[in-house]
Amino acid sequence: MIQTEFITAPKVNTFIPYGMTDKLFTDGALYFNKMEKTSAPLCKCGCGKSVVRAYRGKKWNTYIDGHNRRGTICSEEQRKKISENPYRQTPEYKEKQRIAQTGRKHSEETKRKISEANKGRKLSKETRKKQSIAAKKRGAPQASLEAMWKSTRGTPLPAYRKQQLSEQGKKLYGGSGNPNWQGGISFLPYGPGWTAALRRKIKERDNYICQNPKCKNPFPMVDVHHIDYDKENNEEYNLITLCKRCHGYTQVNKKYWIFYYQNTTKQKIKQ
Repeated sequence: MIQTEFITAPKVNTFIPYGMTDKLFTDGALYFNKMEKTSAPLCKCGCGKSVVRAYRGKKWNTYIDGHNRRGTICSEEQRKKISENPYRQTPEYKEKQRIAQTGRKHSEETKRKISEANKGRKLSKETRKKQSIAAKKRGAPQASLEAMWKSTRGTPLPAYRKQQLSEQGKKLYGGSGNPNWQGGISFLPYGPGWTAALRRKIKERDNYICQNPKCKNPFPMVDVHHIDYDKENNEEYNLITLCKRCHGYTQVNKKYWIFYYQNTTKQKIKQ
């Protein structure tokens, strides 16, 4: 037979230790049930955790809160209804979900499951664009940027990514979109005197060494450069040997390089 004991309820709030679910307030008195302690039943979802008592402690719950839908497979029609629910699209609901997920840390097992579920998943261009805009507004912390840089450092890009970067570069900086665009003069043909023999002669004259006095670490391969950028002016005084790196520098600020290499050539002739 269960023994019961009635104690007059205090006027102030009485502290009840966590887990003592067999203490109840009823009719202005504190009702204490002195029953034998029994282990709580396990949640029927199969998680292996114990459930708690239901409201007012009359019986045990069947599931832990939130576990009653585990393992349930929704039909496509039901998923569509849930997705198109007007309440789920409201800013209030989205803000509520955002706050609920803020600061939440997934366990390693959960991370692994999420990773496996997303393998092979391809996002649409519209989705990627939305994610990009949201990330730019949010801004990545410096620690995340450094971690991303370290994780990708030395990793070769796949062929499809190289192709994407090449096409993007052509659209942004190719042709008239390039800040150094000179109207396409680089596609103009060279004069008739521009021969392999002439180029070899200029390189031998300069001993196959870059003639830029400030070049401290010359690139092993050399080119012959037109000082005044006139492809038809193939006079020897207008030609100079430069390494690949220094030759690339001459593609910008051309007025400076014309003056610079003309003075370099004049000083060499005087010597």
